Amino acid sequence: MPGKCLLKEADGAYMLRTKALLRKTLGNRRKEISLKLLAELIPVEMSKYRKIG
Repeated sequence: MPGKCLLKEADGAYMLRTKALLRKTLGNRRKEISLKLLAELIPVEMSKYRKIG
């Protein structure tokens, strides 16, 4: 996976990328929605990557 090596070095970069991706997906909807999604998505994604790596 392309993001795997990057993750080991910087979780922050991955989070920012995810945030940008979400923003693109959601467009300019209310911030609460994207923040809520981020709060739910990031821990799940991070645990997935940690299991792989």
